[in-house]
Formats: sequence, C-alpha cells, structure tokens
Amino acid sequence: MNDFEYIVVGAGMAGDAAVAGIRQEDPTGTIALIGAEPDEPYNRPALSKALWREEDTTPSTIILKASSTPGVTLMLGTRVTSVNPDAHTVTTADGKEFGYHRLVLTTGGRPRTAGIPAGPRVIHFHDLSDYRALRTQATRGAHVVVVGGGFIGTELAAVLAETPATVTYVFPRDHVDGHVLPEEIARHLDEVYREHGVELVPGVRVTTVAETPDGEGVTLTLDDGRELHGDVAVLGLGQDPETELASAAGLAVWEGIVVDAHRRTSDPDIFAAGDAVARPDRVFGRRRVQHEDAAVTGGRVAGRNAAGGEASDDHVPYFYSDIFADGYEALGVTDPTGASLVDWKEPGSEAVVYYFDEDSVLQGVLMWNVWGDEDHDTKAIAAQLLEDRSPREPGELVGAI
Repeated sequence: MNDFEYIVVGAGMAGDAAVAGIRQEDPTGTIALIGAEPDEPYNRPALSKALWREEDTTPSTIILKASSTPGVTLMLGTRVTSVNPDAHTVTTADGKEFGYHRLVLTTGGRPRTAGIPAGPRVIHFHDLSDYRALRTQATRGAHVVVVGGGFIGTELAAVLAETPATVTYVFPRDHVDGHVLPEEIARHLDEVYREHGVELVPGVRVTTVAETPDGEGVTLTLDDGRELHGDVAVLGLGQDPETELASAAGLAVWEGIVVDAHRRTSDPDIFAAGDAVARPDRVFGRRRVQHEDAAVTGGRVAGRNAAGGEASDDHVPYFYSDIFADGYEALGVTDPTGASLVDWKEPGSEAVVYYFDEDSVLQGVLMWNVWGDEDHDTKAIAAQLLEDRSPREPGELVGAI
C-alpha cells in the first residue's frame, strides 16, 4: 500500500482547487489526485463556451495547474470504489489500496440519462471526451439535435449554431432559459436563436432516442407523439451528485455530502467540495450549488483546511452563462414563476432582474448584460441585497445595481 499525506478524490475543478489550497498551507506534503476521467483537470465551462468560440482555445489550453504541481501523483482513469475512514484508506476499482492522513472528496456529479442509452450518435454531454465526440460530428451538412433546458442545453445550442452544422433545440419550457429568465427577456432570447438559424421545439420532453438501423442517424420521440430525425443527438439533462462513496463511508449526506463552512465533513479527517456537497450559505442556509464559483472557492478552502489551515467560506456563490452576444451573472434563487421585477438599464438590452418569494423577500438577482468592474462590483452588491431578509416593495430596488 502507498501512503500519501493527502488524497484528493475527483480530478475536476474542485479537485484542482483543493490541490492549490493544500499547497498554500503545505508546500511539500505528498498528494495523490485520483480521477475517473482519463484527462487531466481542466476548465469545464469551456466545454460549452470557449472551446467552440475561440480559435486559440483547445483541449490542451484549458488544462489546470494541479497536473503540473510538484509533489502531486496523478491517477487518471481511476475510480475510487470505497473509503475506510477508520483505516484512513481508499480502494480503487483495480483493488489497489492507498493510505491518507487527510482526504478531500470532490466527486462531482454524473449526467442524468432519463434511461436513454448513449451511443456513437447519442451523446450525454458531460466531459471532455463528449466534447471531442461532438466536435467530430458537428460538421457542415450535419443535423444536430440538442436536448435539455438547462445551462448545457442552452449553451450548446448557441455555440453549435455558430458551426457549419444545422441545429434543432428541444426543451421542456415555453421559452429558452425559461427556468431563470422572466418572459420578456426569454422571448427576446427565442428570437436570437431563430435569427441564428436554430429550430426551436419548446414545451416538450424527449422520451426515447434511438440510432437508425443503418447507424447513420438518430430518431427522437417526443412526449407529444412527434418524431424528430437528425444525424446526432446531444443531451444535457442535468446531473446528480456523486454521494455514494461518502454515504457508504458513513459520512453525513443530505441532498449532498454535508460540510461545514470549513468544508469539513462529519469525519474530522475528511473534507469535501464541489457539485456533490451541501454547503452552508449565509443567506439561504444549507444548499447544494453546482457551479464553477462554488466548486473552485470551496475546493480551495477544503484543501487549505485539510493541510491544517483555518479558512472558511459561507459566501453566496454566483453562476453565469454566455449565449451568443448576450450573457448574465446571477446569485441566489432565480425562479421566474414567482414575483419578479425587471429593472431595465438599457431598454431591450441590459437589465437587472429581482426575484421574490411569496412573502416579498428577495430570493435572487440576475444581471442581464450588466457587468461589474473594480469600482462597481455588481455581484457584491447583489449579495448584500440578498442578505436583507425583510419583505420589501419591488419598486424600492430600482436602481440598486
């Protein structure tokens, strides 16, 4: 058995940040970074953004720093199957056992499949190998059907529209990004997609996807009985947290791996961060957040504290999306089905959206094409507004950002 001072399970963005956090406190301790994917840690948001839009961005340019950090042993394409907190060991799928002094779990999530099997022309879009597979098929004359109303679906449909491929976009809500945007902005976004040649198929879900008998295409069946045909289907149906490893090890799990503000789990020698954790939030209490900001910030805190630091983090994380020439940053709960206020900064193009619960308490803030700078940190202002949990009249927030 090989022993390490630190083992980080999960070689994604949170795992990379954990390595950086460890090194911030301990410059020399041995680190094993174990990841199920075959690729070194990389910038995951680039999969549906920069890799398609920027000519100088390639899979090799999005590699993060952990792989080149001194004293780090990379074990890629390796899945950890069990953790023994009493023995301070982890066991991998090939039966090898490794000892640790401190363990950091950054296990992330696995893509939802809705029972639809993957195949050469059916891609559940989640990692760099999926990007490579889709890139080879999004060629001139190809018809790509994108499925899913979340961030992956909306962003992929947009970036693929800028390739030589033809794009059809299927999503369950009435409008693109209808899960976060109020209708007046979502309607605008619908038209932007159509102007870029995307065929929109709103308000339906896909029940089956099957490759054609000749292997040259796919047939998608919708829940209203219609069929769609294309050359390849790419599905972004969300993800579920990978908590099984933690649960089997006896760690507390509630919608995610339970951690405190120091990213310590119910075991004092095990820390966790990333998409699989249920973390403290100074505004909303404990919740699970699946976005880059939370993963990177939490990963660094977990790494620092695993190495004996005293870092803490209960900040309100933000998320963002880029769609054609538009984009937004948001904090909190952005549910457009409840009460909301759209404060237009530039009619038709720039706005701040405020979301309220049934008691008129501010729940979320979304900045549509409104970007902060050093003198006007919009995300910090939004976080301060969210900290006030008293009911308020929507109109009093006009001009707050």
